[in-house]
Amino acid sequence: MDLPTLESHFGRYGVRLYELERGVDESKVGPDRPTQSIWAEDTVERDVPLTETEPMIRKLLVAFSLLISSPITTCAIQPTGN
Repeated sequence: MDLPTLESHFGRYGVRLYELERGVDESKVGPDRPTQSIWAEDTVERDVPLTETEPMIRKLLVAFSLLISSPITTCAIQPTGN
């Protein structure tokens, strides 16, 4: 959207939205700030039946552990049989 449209709909905040839309963000980055959230995900090309998700969950668990710098060498997750 153009700046005048954003300003007319959102007022002063429209300028901020305009800048963010274009990747302009002058906020200071604080490398020592506490982590607020982390996430690991994987996109699949088809719907996966619940019975086939365990290997995918294990793969995500390993990716997540690497992300938080705490590698997991074994996984104690056991299928429930439900």
